[in-house]
Amino acid sequence: MKRRPRTAVTVLLALSVLICMTFAGASAVYAGGGGTPFVMDRSHDMWVEPGEDAYVFIELSEPVSAAAVEYVGDDNSWHLYKGCNCPEEDGIRWEITVKEEFFEQYGYADLRFRYEWNGSSYYSEEFSVYWDDYRGYYRIAGPNRYDTALLIAWEKAVCSGEPGNPRKYPDVIVACGTDFADALGASYLSSWLGAPILLVNKSPGVIDKVADHITENLSPGGGVYILGGTGAVPASFEDALKARGMKDDDIKRFAGKNRYDTNLQILSYCGVFSQELLICCGTNFADALSASALGRPILLAGKTLTDDQKEFLKGLDPYYVDIIGGTGAVSESVESYIGSLGFDYTRIAGANRYETSLKVAEHFFLDHQHYHFALAYARNFPDGLAGGALAYDREAPLLLVDDKHYEYARTFVQEDDSRFATVFGGETLIPEETVRKILDLE
Repeated sequence: MKRRPRTAVTVLLALSVLICMTFAGASAVYAGGGGTPFVMDRSHDMWVEPGEDAYVFIELSEPVSAAAVEYVGDDNSWHLYKGCNCPEEDGIRWEITVKEEFFEQYGYADLRFRYEWNGSSYYSEEFSVYWDDYRGYYRIAGPNRYDTALLIAWEKAVCSGEPGNPRKYPDVIVACGTDFADALGASYLSSWLGAPILLVNKSPGVIDKVADHITENLSPGGGVYILGGTGAVPASFEDALKARGMKDDDIKRFAGKNRYDTNLQILSYCGVFSQELLICCGTNFADALSASALGRPILLAGKTLTDDQKEFLKGLDPYYVDIIGGTGAVSESVESYIGSLGFDYTRIAGANRYETSLKVAEHFFLDHQHYHFALAYARNFPDGLAGGALAYDREAPLLLVDDKHYEYARTFVQEDDSRFATVFGGETLIPEETVRKILDLE
């Protein structure tokens, strides 16, 4: 199986497709070589109100003599205003103001950073600043969780493909739609493969529908990755794939003796070693859903770590560990073991799943002007499980809400000036009124 290595809108569907175009770029850029400075961080694509300044920044690995923003191409009517070309104490962060010349309702500029070092110029990858006064949301909802996952997968393909020409899936992940145990670690596998997450149960109708969808939309050479044993995803699903022409080598199943062992199999298969590691509760789904939009490896933990988990951690060299959730979710015992290994770590937690969702969004996304965010139902896992893969593609935080608990999501929207939501699931789960209150729509 193969591994994986935009403005104004008049209708919501069109906006959804354009947003996919917006968030396709990488977030870290390396330029130069042989000891030359490289980009550690830079501005992401961002959206602002017409006429507003956009404060863009670049952070380099070492001091340079100058940094500036320039247009990509010559056909535009935008001006750059060097509002604060001011390095920090270490001399590596530069902030520059960008502004539209004619304050129209919408528009955009494709930009890049140019920085000078030892008499030579170097460039970052491109990013865009969009001006738009639109606020709204787009709902992805089928008649049930299985159809919703199929719709989300299609959106992910649109997001990854050329405009108007959705690509096929490079690979597909399939998880149980009635139990979250084996599926919580799917988000990193999804980001690693570039694959959507589909759901099945034991119903022949659901199995046939999902198998048909996969064989119709999977790229040649692509594989199907099944999470959990036959009690989670039945053997009849594999039989359905083979009946449609798939070979044994096209199908891989991760099935450990329990959810923690299955999780370790996924992390080992993906070659996790020095990434930023997330640790989430393995007996509840909420915090792992909030973390799923990060596309980072997730280690699921019980009250204590298993011997296999301890051995796995001893073999890692993570540059940071984030514990998601309070001590009722990830125990002090687990935290103590992480500390004993000498790992740098922090705990990101709120008083409940809704506030933890906010804390995750604030920690990883706040002030990046992402414009876009995603909403998933807080009291069940299926839509958020499938939706986290799409939120990752759109560089959007995944906020957990229900009809009575949406104040934390609204707080993030106000703090980050987010403008557009993708809502996973139907109105019986997340009512229209709730979404409008979060976005402060009249």
